[in-house]
Amino acid sequence: MTYKNIVFDLDDTLYDHQLPFKRSVEKCFPTIDIQQIDNIYKRFRYWSDVAFPKYTKKLISIEQLRIFRCQKTMEEFGIDSISRTKALDFQADYEYELDQITMIPEIHQLLLALHKNHIPIGILTNGPVDLQSRKLQNIGAYQYFEKQNIIISQSTHGGAAENSYEGNVKILQSYRNVQLSKRAIEILKEEIELNHQHIRFNPDYKDNGWIFTSKSRHKPDYNGTPLHYSVLNNFLNSPENGKLNRKGNPKRAGIDIDNKLSFNKHITTHIFRHTHISFLAEQGIPLEAIQDRVGHSRGSRVTEIYLHITKKTKDQIIPILDTLTQ
Repeated sequence: MTYKNIVFDLDDTLYDHQLPFKRSVEKCFPTIDIQQIDNIYKRFRYWSDVAFPKYTKKLISIEQLRIFRCQKTMEEFGIDSISRTKALDFQADYEYELDQITMIPEIHQLLLALHKNHIPIGILTNGPVDLQSRKLQNIGAYQYFEKQNIIISQSTHGGAAENSYEGNVKILQSYRNVQLSKRAIEILKEEIELNHQHIRFNPDYKDNGWIFTSKSRHKPDYNGTPLHYSVLNNFLNSPENGKLNRKGNPKRAGIDIDNKLSFNKHITTHIFRHTHISFLAEQGIPLEAIQDRVGHSRGSRVTEIYLHITKKTKDQIIPILDTLTQ
C-alpha cells in the first residue's frame, strides 16, 4: 500500500494524554483510588464530550465546560460537592502538567521515517486554539509538521456550520499593534532588564527573545521559557501560607484573592480583560476602537455583550438628556 498523505490526531496519539491527567488527579484529589485512573480518565473525556457541543454553540463558556466535566467525573468516583474553585484549581494544575508533555518516542521515530520517505503529514485536532497550540509547541511538533498542515477545529468555528454564528469572535490576524500606557512600558523595561541580568549571570537561562519568562531555581531546564497565564492564575488563587503537600514539598503560595473580595466572583486573568473593556466603555471610548484593541471583529456580538452598560454609565444618561430641555 502506498500512502499519499497521513493525518494524525494530537491527544493520545502524539503524546500520552493520560499521564498529565493522572498527575493532576493525584495532586488535587489524593483520596481517590488512583488504580481506577483508566476509568476516571474515560469518564472525564465522556463528560467533556457531553458539554463540548454546548460550548461550540456558545451556550456555555470554556470555564463552565471545565467545571462541569470535573464535577461530574469526581461525583462518579465518590468525591461529591466539588466547588467551582476546586474544579478550576484542578484545571490549572492539569494545564501545568500539560506543559510538561513530551512526544512519544516511537512517534518521533515514525515521523523521522515519514520525512525520510517524503510522505506529506498533517494534524487534525479539536479544542481551544491556545491550549492545542501550546501542546504542539511543547512536544516539538512544528519541527515535523508544516503550520499550514495543522488544523485545530475551533479555529474554524469548532466544526459547526458558519451560519450558526453571528460572526467571528476574534479578528483573523492573531498579531496586532497595541498602544501601551506609560506604566505598562515601565513594567516591560523592568522585566527586560531582569532578563538581561539572567542572560549575563545565570548559566541555566536560555534567551529565546521572550519577555515574561520562567526564572526558577527549582526548574532550571525551564529558565527562559515563556510563562503561561496559568502561572498567574495559580498565584492569584493559591493560599498564602505555602503549607507542605503530602510529598513534603511546599504548595504554591499566592494571594488567595477570591477570599479577600467583598463580592462572590472567581478571579482569573481573563476577568481583567473584561474589566479593561468595561473601563474603556465607561470612559466613552468608541466601540470600534475598543474592538480593535482587544482583537474582536467589528460588529461582533460577543464584543457587544462584553460592553455591558454599567450603573456608572446608566447614571450619565438622564443628566445628558436633561440638558436638551434646559
